[in-house]
Amino acid sequence: MQINLETVLKRNKITLKKFINKNKLTSYIALVEYCQGRKFIPCTEEEYNNEAPQKAINKKKNDRKNSNTQKKRKPRVGSKRKHST
Repeated sequence: MQINLETVLKRNKITLKKFINKNKLTSYIALVEYCQGRKFIPCTEEEYNNEAPQKAINKKKNDRKNSNTQKKRKPRVGSKRKHST
């Protein structure tokens, strides 16, 4: 017996957006596969697209080689200990 995904969401008092994030679903196909494994009737692709977080386009990562997050330290100036031999 299959149950509608909307019914499951209402029963658990969770939104479709939270459900997608909680189960780490990255595409509508992943949602359909998830629902098939649990015998749920998935929502429509249009509903998924309205609720799914949109990926940022042209999101640039900082290159570690060019990152200036850490400053170079100056060597400590102080009394130098003489080692006794």
